[in-house]
Amino acid sequence: GYVYAHQIASAFRPSRQGKAHLAFLAVTSVWLVVAWYFWSSPVLPAPSWKPAPEAAPILGIVELLFISVGLPFLLLSSTGPLLQSWYAHLDLSKHNKPPYFLYALSNAGSVLGLLSYPFLLEPTFRLKIQSWIWGGSFAVFALSCAVCAWQVHRSRAEKAHPIEDSLSPVDATSETPPRRWLWFFLPMSASVLLLATTNLLTQDVAPIPLLWVLPLCVYLLSFVLTFHGPWYRRAIFHPLFAITVALAVISLFRGTEMRIISQVVIFLSVLFAACMVCHGELARIKPPARYLTSFYLLLSAGGAAGGIFVAIIAPTIFPTFWEFQLGLWATAALLIIVLFLDRSSWLHDSKPDLLIPVGFLTLGLVLPQYVAHARLIGRAVGNFAGPR
Repeated sequence: GYVYAHQIASAFRPSRQGKAHLAFLAVTSVWLVVAWYFWSSPVLPAPSWKPAPEAAPILGIVELLFISVGLPFLLLSSTGPLLQSWYAHLDLSKHNKPPYFLYALSNAGSVLGLLSYPFLLEPTFRLKIQSWIWGGSFAVFALSCAVCAWQVHRSRAEKAHPIEDSLSPVDATSETPPRRWLWFFLPMSASVLLLATTNLLTQDVAPIPLLWVLPLCVYLLSFVLTFHGPWYRRAIFHPLFAITVALAVISLFRGTEMRIISQVVIFLSVLFAACMVCHGELARIKPPARYLTSFYLLLSAGGAAGGIFVAIIAPTIFPTFWEFQLGLWATAALLIIVLFLDRSSWLHDSKPDLLIPVGFLTLGLVLPQYVAHARLIGRAVGNFAGPR
């Protein structure tokens, strides 16, 4: 979806982008109508489409997802950056408000959807009714996109230039190659920590149903706070990150000696602090509007790379669960790189805040001890249970 949004925004003027997106909307809507005709539901496949028992279940599930929700998902994922690009060209730009606040609203909607489905929609409605609710919501979404595309066409936005935000010195050079790499690696580090924390909580701490919702809410909430308003402050979240990392290391050392609720709170706290650092620094170096779609493309690619690392690469190369520790190290290393590139940071100040370097020094001293401790545990577990 982000690739589509970037390509269409780069290749066409805004009015033609609207026409192309409307054509995509029409094709997707026709696809859902056809699905309704054959399945009696816009997204739920008929029982005959279920994979055979002897078939590979993963391939069958992927095939069903691609057929049932592939086009709608592609369209939905592309709409966020595309609408922000249109906003940057519209007459709304006279208010000189950057389009990135729309990304915060998008993630706020994701939080509401994440919380409302398992606690409100799923217990209240049968699956068939849920599919119809989704289909009706998609129709409203399609009409809203059509209105936006028409507004872009009426405004003759192709004659306007995207608004350029009131750039800080950091923002003014945010599209340079070193910072483009940060657009990828900062969200990748946050994604690694999200999945690693989720695995840690649900597999090692407390296998509680729906516990996975909490880390994902924390992750999405950090996007809302960092991309909407001046919520991210280095003087607060850098020390908070160092403190929560120290608490997490203590919790990992003590293990079952600590209460479950204490471990959950500590690991969620370090995830929140790390995501605020990664996404806050990402928001600080967000580019002018003309680089908007490439920014989101690299952001999404970094998030996907983090997921691939935790789900596929790490289990094959590590003897035990190292992803959480590596995520903390990566976040600390990226933070140092960001501060080094930012000439206005405390790293270049003659009187830096002492709490922050002390925190990183503590991190550097304690984590190697934990690594040695974890290696012994990993060997013991490996001898008992076999390879990971």
